[in-house]
Amino acid sequence: VNNRLRVSGNIFNVGYTGFSRNKKREVNLLATSFFFREQNGYELRQVDDGKVNGREQNDARLSNDVLIVQADVMQNFSSVFKMEVGVKGVWRENGSANDLTFFDFMHEDYVLDDFRSNRFKFDRSIYAGYLNYHFNWKNWSIRVGGRYEQSGINIHVKDTSVKTPGDINWLPNILISKTISEKHTVKLSYTKKIERPYTFYLNPTVNYIDSLNIEYGNPLLLPELIHNGQLVYNYNKGGIFTSVSLFVDYRRRTIGQVRLVSEGISATTYRNMTGNVVYGASASVTYNSGRRLHASGAFTVQYVDVSNDVLGLRNRGY
Repeated sequence: VNNRLRVSGNIFNVGYTGFSRNKKREVNLLATSFFFREQNGYELRQVDDGKVNGREQNDARLSNDVLIVQADVMQNFSSVFKMEVGVKGVWRENGSANDLTFFDFMHEDYVLDDFRSNRFKFDRSIYAGYLNYHFNWKNWSIRVGGRYEQSGINIHVKDTSVKTPGDINWLPNILISKTISEKHTVKLSYTKKIERPYTFYLNPTVNYIDSLNIEYGNPLLLPELIHNGQLVYNYNKGGIFTSVSLFVDYRRRTIGQVRLVSEGISATTYRNMTGNVVYGASASVTYNSGRRLHASGAFTVQYVDVSNDVLGLRNRGY
């Protein structure tokens, strides 16, 4: 088997930062473009007892184009109150063309294997805007805000097009911090995040690993939604820094890898699970005497509960 690979890519960035005359307003503009191309393939010759009895060729072309544009404004109204607002757009286009041909010894020519050849094009657009408020009053620090996101996906496979429903999400966040004294600080936070599936998780092109194992993506995957809450206590005195935290991490529509066996063929793909909850506690201690000694230690204990109602599976434990 002779393999070939050619890769090229370019990244371009342009940015601007400006301030108002009184330095209370800051404006940031940024645009990024990314272009990636890959050509790969192989030529296979199968020889049995000195005679060529099988030949095939594979030609694959991959592309990944991304454009990101964003604008952010930070306004200081006073030493107590600050506001941040911004918008962002992301446009991504991924494509792959996979042509596999086998040699027809009767006609002495290569013939396209339509079953194993494929075309895949993936277009995703994301529009987002966020707003955050910051309050600093006496020993209190509070940040409250959120981000609105809307995304759309178009998928084209050979002669079929799939337009998935638009996904709309509101992602709030809050952070409350209290400085009790120079030694003691307490923080309480909550954030909601979104984690989108990788492109190869969505690509339905079948990868024939061998005659008994295949792998393909699932274009109907939904993004994961992550809720994270945390309570943290910090102590700092005389070179000793201690941090203790309690946390909970809840994930909806967790993306997991599944294997399906049918007629002796193992197929690997991806599906959304029902939920994944993690409860935990962690602590760390750091000691720094100055020049001679530096020591630190940490531990984390967590309880994990994973379930999938569709498959009727559940696993939990420390």
